[in-house]
Order: sequence, then C-alpha cells, then structure tokens
Amino acid sequence: MTLPVVAAKICIDQFGYNPFFAVPFGVLTYEWKNSGVSMHPVRELVTWKHYRDKIIPTLLATWAVWIPLMAIIYSLPLALQFPLFGFALSFWVLLLTYMTNQFAGKIEADAPLALAVADVEALKH
Repeated sequence: MTLPVVAAKICIDQFGYNPFFAVPFGVLTYEWKNSGVSMHPVRELVTWKHYRDKIIPTLLATWAVWIPLMAIIYSLPLALQFPLFGFALSFWVLLLTYMTNQFAGKIEADAPLALAVADVEALKH
C-alpha cells in the first residue's frame, strides 16, 4: 500500500472509529463486567468526568499502541495483515483489561506485582 492509503486508513481508524465508538464501548463493556453486570456504568457514560477519567486515558493508550502497529500492519502484504492484527489484539486486550481493572479499583497502580511478592508465612511452613 502507498503512504497516503496507509495514512488515510490510520486516520479513519484512530480519529473516527476509536474515539467515538471503540474506546467508549470497550471501557463501558469492561466496567459493566467489573460492576457485576450493573447498569450504573451506563448512566456514567455520558458524563464529562467519566470521559476525562477513563475514556481519554484509554484513548491515549490506544493511540500510543495502535497508530504505530497499524502503520506496520497496513504496510504488510494482505496475507500477513490479519495474523499480525490478531497477535497484536491479544496483547491489547491484556493491556485494556489491566487498565479497566485499575479504573475499577481492583488493582493499585503502584502496588507490587502479585508474582513479585512472596508470602512469608507460607514459606515458613
């Protein structure tokens, strides 16, 4: 693909689809799950505070990850685009899950990783 075609596809994806559908819907879906399938996240979706605190940080992370990735993916032959997209999407889902769990208070941003913390009492036995 040519540079103008790749740039046009990235602009449509990242500045049209993502801010107005993908990111708000993705965050809402994870919040709905994290709230025990409550309708409370739906009511908050239309507030500026929600957009500022949850959608904008997720959108910035989306752009940081997906703009370079899509430039690479769209530049590849068609036969390689889908497998690489699937691989990249797997890692993106892990990052999005982490972010939305942090928004829900299920993890602390500065807490040590669970794998890095030894249970001293369990080691004594």
